[in-house]
Amino acid sequence: VVDFERQNTSYTIQRLQAFRELVLKIVQLIRAGLLNPRRSAEEICTLVLECTELSTNTLHRHMDMFAVCFMELLIEDNIVDSAFLHESNLFNELMLGNNESNYTWNLERILTLISRRHDYISQAISSDRMKKIKLYVDDNISNVNLSVTQIADHFSINRGTLSEEFSKYFGCYLSGYIQKQRITYAQQLLNLYPELSIQDVSLKAGYADISTMYRAFKRNGLPTPNALRRTAQQNS
Repeated sequence: VVDFERQNTSYTIQRLQAFRELVLKIVQLIRAGLLNPRRSAEEICTLVLECTELSTNTLHRHMDMFAVCFMELLIEDNIVDSAFLHESNLFNELMLGNNESNYTWNLERILTLISRRHDYISQAISSDRMKKIKLYVDDNISNVNLSVTQIADHFSINRGTLSEEFSKYFGCYLSGYIQKQRITYAQQLLNLYPELSIQDVSLKAGYADISTMYRAFKRNGLPTPNALRRTAQQNS
């Protein structure tokens, strides 16, 4: 919490709002991967100088106010982790400088560090989540209701984001991976369990009915399930 009397600066509601609006804009750019550190650093300096008398002490006080707003929102919006802010000593780093040129250079450097850290965290979280989703598909392939929509609901993730991230990490669409796993599992059942009927195989592989499984095999250029079963029996 900022002690306004200790700051000894006439912070108005409008000024605080201007700081927060710029911070929100920068945070949104970082989250979207669209941050231009130099441009944002110049925007910060321009805003601070607009409400700063021509003295180094006043400049420091206004930068201190901006730094407080910035650090709070970085934590609130999970842009970076608190451990990173602490270890990097970013709050004090933000206060380095005694003129517009020094502040701009320093802010550009810090914004670059924050943006890179956010990208690293986002990729790590996304990678871990995609591994869990892939394992979830493998473990639930017999579920006839397994689909991109059902998985998105289960993991509370946007359907489009899910498909995009899965494709990025595994090089195939999630819907295609589900179909591939169903076919692979059905082939294994046909080869290893001759006592299972074709209908049982289709149900265990997550198909709604036999005809759906036949269409999937045909679509992928495979022999019919019956033909695969006969081949497996001949080779046993």
